[in-house]
Amino acid sequence: MGELFTNPGQEFSVGELAERIAASHATVSREASRLVGAGLLRFRDEGRRRLLTANMSTAISGPLRELLSAVYGVPAVVREEFSHCDDDVFIFGSYAARWFGQAGHVPNDVDVLVVGDLEPGDAWQAAARASKRLGVEVIVVVRTPDEWQQDSSGFAAQIRSQPLLHAAGPGTAMPAASGDDERGAP
Repeated sequence: MGELFTNPGQEFSVGELAERIAASHATVSREASRLVGAGLLRFRDEGRRRLLTANMSTAISGPLRELLSAVYGVPAVVREEFSHCDDDVFIFGSYAARWFGQAGHVPNDVDVLVVGDLEPGDAWQAAARASKRLGVEVIVVVRTPDEWQQDSSGFAAQIRSQPLLHAAGPGTAMPAASGDDERGAP
C-alpha cells in the first residue's frame, strides 16, 4: 500500500511490487487481491500482467495516503533526509502535481525547494541520499528566505503558481501562491 498510495497515478505489476518491497510474488499477489476486494486498490490486466494502482476515489484514500506518506514514500524520505535542517522543504513540479490529482505522466524525478539558510553542499548531499533511497533523481534548489521573497524570475513564478507539497520545516516560508489550493503538509 505504501508504494501505491505514495506514488500517485503509478501502476505496478505484482512482480514489480514484490521486487520493490523485497517480498515474495505469492505474498504480494495474495495481499493485493485482498486489498482489491476491499476496494482500496484497483487493477487492470495488460496481457499476462496484472497492474495495480491505489483507488483514490474512496472516502479513506486521502487520509490513508497522508498516513502512509508520513512513514513511507517520497514525502517521508525527503523529510528524513532534510531533517537535519530547520528550513522549509517543499516538493514541487510533476510529483507535487500528481500528488494533488493533476493528470500527467508518472514523474521520473522529484523536485525539491529549500527555503532557508541550508548550505547548498548539504542540500545536494541530502538530495543524493534521497535519490539513492528512492531510485529516482532528486533535484534540489536552495534559496534563502530573502532570495525567495525577492525572486521575480519565471522559474520562481512557475513554482509559486503550481502545487507545492510541504515536506519539512516550520511552514513559515510558504511560497506565495497565485491562488488558494491544497498546499501544505501531507
